[in-house]
Amino acid sequence: MSDATEQPMEDVGAPMPSDELDAALTRLQESPHDTEGWKRAVDLAESSHDLSRIRKAYDALLKQYPNNPSAQAAYINHFLVGNNKATSSEAEELLNKFLRTSPAVDLWRAYLDYVQGTNPQGTTTRETVRKAFEFALNHIGQDRDSGFIHAAYLKFLADADWDPQQKMDTLRKAYHSAVQIPLDNVEKFWSDLEAFEIGLNKITTRGTCRSTRMQARTVLRQLSGHLRGLNLANPYGGLALRSPPTFTLAERQLVGC
Repeated sequence: MSDATEQPMEDVGAPMPSDELDAALTRLQESPHDTEGWKRAVDLAESSHDLSRIRKAYDALLKQYPNNPSAQAAYINHFLVGNNKATSSEAEELLNKFLRTSPAVDLWRAYLDYVQGTNPQGTTTRETVRKAFEFALNHIGQDRDSGFIHAAYLKFLADADWDPQQKMDTLRKAYHSAVQIPLDNVEKFWSDLEAFEIGLNKITTRGTCRSTRMQARTVLRQLSGHLRGLNLANPYGGLALRSPPTFTLAERQLVGC
């Protein structure tokens, strides 16, 4: 008969996770498509306010979901807080790793936040920021969801201490570019452009821009119709992680099967 005081033997095979985050990441190795599990792991890391744990969670997440813009932007934003050269340097490394091949508007917003955060307003840095906006808009300025970046660029130009003639010419060029793109807020840009041109050359502006405005509206309407069924919106922000297809009737209809 066994001794009643004998203790059960422990499993000394695999080491036990040291905390909740390690436990969550261990479970995700077995269930890598568990989107709620990934969000829980990221929440655990972020609630710790420990950058090493945040790196650990996001590096694991991006190994499973490479090129996920919501995860990339959230990761970078952890290193854009405050005026810390060490974390700014890490943000720059992540931007260099993620940015060039990405068409994601939110990731380019993180890039602009980085540039503006490391280049305080002033005459010497104004050109650096302006070039950063133009660099971003050259890459994603045709995206219908990039209107807020066009708006931020226009505000930057309007607020900067420019030569009056240079400011007018640069603003006009930026407005004329924006109103020709099927942006979600193209009507707002058109109204702002009309207001801007009052007293300058309003009649000419109406004639040269009306056709491109109408074309932008038409293309936006067509584009929205094509994309409506894709459920691209992420209304609550945060991580947007896609689950594997389940081939339901709705999914099959979406792809024409």
